[in-house]
Amino acid sequence: MTPLKRNILQLTLIGLLCVAAVAAYGYFFLAVRAQNQTISRLENDITLQKKKEAELHLIKTNLERTEEARAKLDSHFVSYDHVVDFLNYLEAQGKNAQALVEIQTVTLADNKNTTPAKSGTATPIDAQTGKPTTPMPSGVVNTQSLTVTLKASGSFVNVYQFLLLMENLPYEVDINSLMLRKNTNEAVIAVSGPWEGDFTLTVRSFITTKQ
Repeated sequence: MTPLKRNILQLTLIGLLCVAAVAAYGYFFLAVRAQNQTISRLENDITLQKKKEAELHLIKTNLERTEEARAKLDSHFVSYDHVVDFLNYLEAQGKNAQALVEIQTVTLADNKNTTPAKSGTATPIDAQTGKPTTPMPSGVVNTQSLTVTLKASGSFVNVYQFLLLMENLPYEVDINSLMLRKNTNEAVIAVSGPWEGDFTLTVRSFITTKQ
């Protein structure tokens, strides 16, 4: 083999080695870059997950910290599912005033609604179950008030004390009408007392639910 051919062969081998080296470098470079991208995505996922966990922990902490305050706030509203509890509460206030309290009627006042029912209608409520005596229309009814008529009997002091308790209920309540009268029927006086008071209350802090 002549020196020229030997030099050409050597240069060819060196060229092939260089090409192989460049190809290997490119392969490993792409592999490392893909690995780095995978690691970057994993780091981002971990960061997002930690952020979500931090937010959930903050929400949980806030819920725990405001639980008592939220319970107090909820206690100032009468919900559709707790009408009977509210009526029992009114009767308990009568006992506190040593007056006999009788629930006469309970109605929902539809101030505005999104159903075919006419605005301003009233739906009677069963005082025992707290449910409408007639089916309510389907859909969301924007019923903002609950109206209760009741009678309180006893001495004048008892009835007046019950009135004061009604005026200071922990709800947004309007006393729409009040009539005090003295009984003259001895039989009625023996059972319920010498004085009677007819009250009509409208609870504006009332929350309805979707039917």
